Order: sequence, then structure tokens, then C-alpha cells
Amino acid sequence: MKTIILFLPLLLIACKEAPVKELFIVSPHTPEIKKEFAEAFKSYSAKQGKKVSVKWIDVGGTGEAVEFVKSRNGEGRQAGGVDCFFGGGDLPFITLEGLDLLDTLLLPDTILDRFPSELNGYPLRSEKGKWIGAALSGFGILNNDKMAMQNNITPPTEWKDLAKPELHGFVAFSDPRYSGTAHVMFEIILQSYGWNEGWKILYGMAANGRTFDKGASMSAKSVAAGQTISGISIDFYAAAEIEKIGSHRLSFVLPANKTAVTPDGIAVLKYSKNRETAQEFVRFVLTDGQYLWLKKAGTPKGPARIALCRMAADSSVYHRISKDELTPVRNPFTEEAADSQFTFNSRLAGKRWALLNDMTASLLVNPQRKLRSSYLKNSAAYAPPLSEDEAMTIAPTWNKPENAVRRIKLMNEWTKTNVTN
Repeated sequence: MKTIILFLPLLLIACKEAPVKELFIVSPHTPEIKKEFAEAFKSYSAKQGKKVSVKWIDVGGTGEAVEFVKSRNGEGRQAGGVDCFFGGGDLPFITLEGLDLLDTLLLPDTILDRFPSELNGYPLRSEKGKWIGAALSGFGILNNDKMAMQNNITPPTEWKDLAKPELHGFVAFSDPRYSGTAHVMFEIILQSYGWNEGWKILYGMAANGRTFDKGASMSAKSVAAGQTISGISIDFYAAAEIEKIGSHRLSFVLPANKTAVTPDGIAVLKYSKNRETAQEFVRFVLTDGQYLWLKKAGTPKGPARIALCRMAADSSVYHRISKDELTPVRNPFTEEAADSQFTFNSRLAGKRWALLNDMTASLLVNPQRKLRSSYLKNSAAYAPPLSEDEAMTIAPTWNKPENAVRRIKLMNEWTKTNVTN
């Protein structure tokens, strides 16, 4: 009996369960992506004898997510409460890195060697090691081919086609102020066609549109539902709808030489209270997590419920998956894929991010009802109120508190001018 009593405390210690570690991640990713990565990371951690519970912080789109992090950690505040930022492109990470709100990623060379530092001149990770592209995104046009045929319309293949008069009322897009994806696509149009021609296309698109949706996925859903014929879309939203509806009804096109492949980043926040677990999550996303993007649902290492249809940022993983387990996602690291892109200037986009959002609001969103009725009658009257040089001159101080009065005054003037055209 004494022997039993002697070893009972040791037995109790051995049976004591490991504590559950909570990981708080802010992300504009879809619920499907969040669920698949949370469950896969939970299983991954369990194999190492760890218990992890992923808590997603959903505050809206990419812009709201950035502002949420800034509100908790900016200007000397160190409230924390967020461990990782996951998704939303690369510009949020460039912004947060510039504010010194990102931790240095602890990644071995065995991981980094599989992730190119750039693609066609576009950086895929931070030079300072603060963030890295976890997936890649391509931007293009999703078409409802069946609806286009019924209306005797040729499906658009270029951005400028979305401004054609025959598509009046048939174009879908999201509000760039709430969707980082939409913002990048508007910026791609401006950079690939030039400032003046790009704005002409944006005016025509807005005039052809039904409304400015808030969610980045809403454009693809609108096209799939037959509410519109065409919509600007990121590749994986388009792929998800095509998989559900079928390629006999929907098609996705990347405008030749006028689109870009950009990174969808991941980072650990500087004031993370769960730093070790956060760093482990990043390593998981860059290893086993790369298979989740590419593989069909139900396959080994693939998503459990639904294919995510994303391009992986690991350049080697495409060759480690059999064709019958791979979703119809292109490999962006092939020469053919690279030839279809132009060099997107992310630094330029970052510098005028806030200004472009406000110009979009004043010139396209607020007066859209008027645009729909008047643009086709007098399209020549619509032009950007600033030259590109003028825009870049005021962009650095556009969002400064001391510039608030001038900013509001200019925005009101821009809207008023558009409405009276």
C-alpha cells in the first residue's frame, strides 16, 4: 500500500493534460480558409504533444484589420491581443512593418530556400524578415459565359472591356476602401494603362456597375449567380465559383500583360503574447499548410471539406503533388505564367493607398448613381481632377491629421464636380 501512495503523485502528474494555448489571428480570409487552417494546425500541434486553439478576429476587410491592429498597438500603445496577421495581400504588411508593429520571423533556411524573394520583379517577402508571402494571388475577370451569350455580348478579356457600353448594368466589383483585393485591382488598372487612361476605364466600370460591394468575394458570387455578366476577381474566388457552378457556365481570364501575381502575406505581431505559438503557426503555414492551398478536398495533407484553389508560394510544392490530387490552379513560377504579367510597383501603390481610396470614394462610389445615367452620354467630361504627379505630391501627407480640413474640402469638390457633369 505504501508503494501505491508513494507513486500516486507521480501518476497524477503524468496524467495531467497539457494546457491549451490560444492563438489570436486577425485575418480577412474567407471562413473556409480559416476553418481548414485552424483544424489542420490543431492536428499538426497535437502530433507534437501540444494543444492549440485558434481564435480568429474578424473585423471586416483588410483595411479594417490594419486599423484594428494600429488601434491596439500604434503610437506607444501595447495592448496586444493579436498574435498573427494572415492574408490581405502584401500592402497591409508593408504598412505594419513601416510602423514597426511586426516581429522578426524565425524561419530556417530549409524553408526560406523554397520561397523565392521575388517574382517578375515583385517582392514576395520582407527584406528585413518581418513578413512573407504565404500564398500568391492572381487578378483577373470572371465571366458568366452563358449569360453573356444570352445577351449577345462577347465576354471581356481585358480590363478596358469592362468599360464598354454593352456591359451597362452587368459589371461587378467591390469597394477598394473595404477590400484590399479590389484596391490592388484598381491600382493594377492605373499602372498597366497609365494614370489618365486607367481612370477612364475606372469611370466606365463604375458607370457599368450595379453597386460597390464591400466583400472581396461578392463580385465572383454576383457573376456566378447571374446577377452580372462580368466581375473583377482574385483567382481563388473565381476558381471556387467555377468549381461549384462548372466551367461550362463560368470562365476566368487574366488580362495578358496587364495583371500581376502578388503575395498574400503572413506575419507575427510585435506585441504578441503567444510569440512561440505564433511563430510555430507561421512555420506550419509555410510547410504543411502549402498543400492546403493546392490539393483537392479529402486528399492526404489536403483540406478536409472544400478545395481552397490558391497558388502556393512554395515554388517546389507544385512538383510534389500528383495531377489527380491538384486543383486547377496554375503554377506562377513557369516561364509562360511570368510572360503574362507586368511589373507591378507595390511601393508606388503603398504611397498613394489612402489617396486612391478617397479618390475612388469621391469620383466613383458616391456619385455612382449619377455616373450610371450620365457617363455614356458625356464620357469625355470625366477625367481625374489630379495629374499623377500632383497626386504623388500630396499623397505622403494626405492622411495627416493637420491635413484633414483640406482633405475633406477636396473630396467634396471632386464629388460635386462629378455629379454636375
